[in-house]
Amino acid sequence: MQDKKVNQLGLRGQDINYGKDDFVVLLVGDSQAEAGTQPRDRMPETILQDELTKRAGGRTIKVFTIASAGWGEDQELVWLEKYFQSYRADLVLEWITPVNDYWENTFVDRSITREAGRLKPTFRIADNDQLRQVMPHRFDWKLKDLVGLALGR
Repeated sequence: MQDKKVNQLGLRGQDINYGKDDFVVLLVGDSQAEAGTQPRDRMPETILQDELTKRAGGRTIKVFTIASAGWGEDQELVWLEKYFQSYRADLVLEWITPVNDYWENTFVDRSITREAGRLKPTFRIADNDQLRQVMPHRFDWKLKDLVGLALGR
C-alpha cells in the first residue's frame, strides 16, 4: 500500500519540521521528485536525507520536497514562494529531467491523445515582475482555452 502522507503544504512528503541548527535541503520538482508510486523509504527526499546524514559529521540534515505530477518550472516557482512564506532552506535542489520538463512546460493539458486532458495552471512573469496566471482561463470548455492560447501566440 502506497504512503499518502502529505506535509503542511498538502504535498507528498514528510512533515516540515526542523531545528534552528539543522541544515535544511529543499527538493523541488515534478512527479519524479514526488515519487508518488514509491514507498516512503524509496522517496528521493528520504534517500537524500539518509545519505547526507551519513556524511554530515553529526549535523542534523532535513530534506523536504515540494513536487507534484505534471508540474513545470512555473508551478514549482509558485510553490517555492508558498514554501518560503513559512519555512527556510539552506540549499534548494531542482530535479531536472529535460525531455519531461519540456513536455510539462509546453503542453498545458498533459494529454498524449487527441482528447484534451485536465488543464493545469500555467503562469508567466508580468511587466511588474509578478507571476500572472494565463491558463486555465475562466472558461469551462478546455478546447476554448487551448484555442485561445494558440491564437495568443
